[in-house]
Amino acid sequence: SSTWPLLNAKIIDAKGAYLTPGLIDAHVHLDGVPGYLGNDPKDAEMLRQAREQMPRSYIYFGFTTLLDLTGESSFIAEWNQNLMAPRAHFCTPVTIPNGYPAIFVGKELQFKVPQSQAMLWDPAQANVYPSDFVPEQHSPEAVVAFAHQVGSSCVKVFYETGFGAQRNLPLPSVDLIRSVVTAAHQRHLPVYLHGNSQAAYDFALQTGVDVLVHGLWHENKDVEQNLNQTRLRQMSQELKQASISVQPTI
Repeated sequence: SSTWPLLNAKIIDAKGAYLTPGLIDAHVHLDGVPGYLGNDPKDAEMLRQAREQMPRSYIYFGFTTLLDLTGESSFIAEWNQNLMAPRAHFCTPVTIPNGYPAIFVGKELQFKVPQSQAMLWDPAQANVYPSDFVPEQHSPEAVVAFAHQVGSSCVKVFYETGFGAQRNLPLPSVDLIRSVVTAAHQRHLPVYLHGNSQAAYDFALQTGVDVLVHGLWHENKDVEQNLNQTRLRQMSQELKQASISVQPTI
């Protein structure tokens, strides 16, 4: 077009090449460096370089849109200011105290980190909250309203009894998550569920979430093994009928 020079555009001769739509990765966690779980000061420069490279690598491999499933609004806003980064959207993680993943920051700190604004009031654990925790501000409706206010594209909930050093973690009730789903759908926000067991997949069916974000890795966890294979075949059909999507997250 004769208007292209006015846009200071660079024209690329793509003869013999391919033009494809930008790829979307709908399950990322942008605030960490993949493969690094330490906290050694001597690694600071390496981590700085890694964080600088991460958005470039997404672009290099064709990803132009990302969904951070446990994102935080100010971090995502800063990420999106980088012109060389894919556009990032995010889910607000909705947790219960001492559950996954809140417990991994510690019993006291879980109520103080920014993500605690989206922590639910869990009637089954009424005695564990600090004195300044106001139940009305952490109802399913209030938590979803907060997620919507900060610009979330979705809400994420969790069914995870734990692993490693953290096991036998409390789980949200079906009624509690059903209320989250109802509130989210009223605001046109899909609900993603962290779940990787047969029990978690059944929980998805009971609560009406929109997306399961892990494969069924632990098929014998918390279920009767002699009934397991029959139930798995039934479940695949029930998930299809319920229009629940599954991210294998391999």
